Amino acid sequence: MKIEDFLSNKGKRISFPEKCILNQAEQQQTMKINASMGISAIDGQVCYLPSITQFFNAEPHEVVKFSPLCGFHELRNLYKERIIKQNNLFQYHISLPIITNGITHALALARDLFFDPGECLIVHDMYWENYDLMFQEIGEVVIKKYNMFQNDLFDIDSLKKCLLKNLSNKKISLLFNFPNNPTGYTPSQEMANQIADLIYEIAEQNRINFLVLIDEAGYGFFYDDFICQESLFSLLLKRKSNYIIPVLAKGSTKEDLSYGLRVASITFGVNTEISKTLEGKCAGFIRGNLSTVASPTQIACINGIKSASRNSEFLFICNTLKERYNIIFNDIIPSLILKGFNKYFYLYPCNSGFFVTLKLLMYDSDFFQKSLNSYNIGINILDKNHIRVCFSSVNKEDLRYLFDTLFAIAINGK
Repeated sequence: MKIEDFLSNKGKRISFPEKCILNQAEQQQTMKINASMGISAIDGQVCYLPSITQFFNAEPHEVVKFSPLCGFHELRNLYKERIIKQNNLFQYHISLPIITNGITHALALARDLFFDPGECLIVHDMYWENYDLMFQEIGEVVIKKYNMFQNDLFDIDSLKKCLLKNLSNKKISLLFNFPNNPTGYTPSQEMANQIADLIYEIAEQNRINFLVLIDEAGYGFFYDDFICQESLFSLLLKRKSNYIIPVLAKGSTKEDLSYGLRVASITFGVNTEISKTLEGKCAGFIRGNLSTVASPTQIACINGIKSASRNSEFLFICNTLKERYNIIFNDIIPSLILKGFNKYFYLYPCNSGFFVTLKLLMYDSDFFQKSLNSYNIGINILDKNHIRVCFSSVNKEDLRYLFDTLFAIAINGK
């Protein structure tokens, strides 16, 4: 595997900024007289304002100091341990995760590292709208779509046809998002293995490089027993192909319910030598775009992940969302189907995450949003024919009213 065959022109040029001020300061922090750090200090102690640091449950000097370019080492190790345990990757090499300013930043790093303007990114047609902004508008990447679903199952044939049509490219780049935003879908173990097998077989048979990005926001919010809880990142890594680089974007944003803290990571499924190369390049991009990721939020995530109560706290929230999911799919929707719900709506497969998505069969999304607003109900418009309902933010007592109102608007046309 030659990493140069995967990198963008920008990715090839960028390198670890060894002489940057932050790196010099970190290397010289033990000096008796240290005039290399861009901070205020008295007798070697970092200056801070108690009026600000009082709001953080951490040592003041830890709160205000700069973090390393790739994030605090302790948090990087905690993320790596989490990925390994979740996927039974104890015998496999993965890079040390690089801390990013949310999953959006992780994907943006991957974009800058691997994509030149005009290159293609293959994505299932139900995807987070921010991909358009990140990849198409900013990165000038061409998004090619395939059908995500056929008869309520992941459309593996549509994916295969799309891949085979792009064999002439210098590499094939894919992006998967499970649990999916906006549908709330995660494939079964069988389907996830079919996806990984398909990519592996096409890569090996055609000797073509595959870059596979996995957006794993919301990992752990699983509501059905058959869901594949092993990441596609792991499934591809275990197939051991020299033609495939899996790249994982995940972190605390939803997995630790810390949305506004903006702490996530990017991890590469490559050997040690390539890991070091990619880490240096990511450090260059981070230095040039952010300088560093905020220290206080990384400290909060470190302490939270290490907390003895973290798992029980997460389980409580997960069970709360699962209860709402069960009310929707085992109570509300079956009763509405008996009344003709399917004449007006197609409900996409959902078994995880935070959202459900409906395809509108009679009226457009603007009509429904305006009508629902008059009932003091807010939903998201995805496009002319699709709306997204975030059941994660709706109390269980309000779910029936929400869907009954949606159905009543469809029946009455207002």
